[in-house]
Amino acid sequence: MESDKINITEPVAEQIKAFDPSDRNLIAGVLALLKDADWRETHKVNFGLIDGKQTWAIAEARVTIAFVEESDGTFTVHFVNMRSRFRPSWL
Repeated sequence: MESDKINITEPVAEQIKAFDPSDRNLIAGVLALLKDADWRETHKVNFGLIDGKQTWAIAEARVTIAFVEESDGTFTVHFVNMRSRFRPSWL
């Protein structure tokens, strides 16, 4: 699954397909926000090094997304999580 700026790994794409439609819409909304450089810089959190790459995370609207900013200006999403409506937290 790809857009002009966001690459989603195959395991994450399969995971997203398993969510119900309303959750998929929330994920799509956060992915759209990820493209906005000012918003991203304000909201991203250092998730540390994963597989030797600097990984960032964003939590918005019950969605947590971990991603890598690639050298060509694209993003690769390696993790998506929907937080509980009843027990919201980062993960």
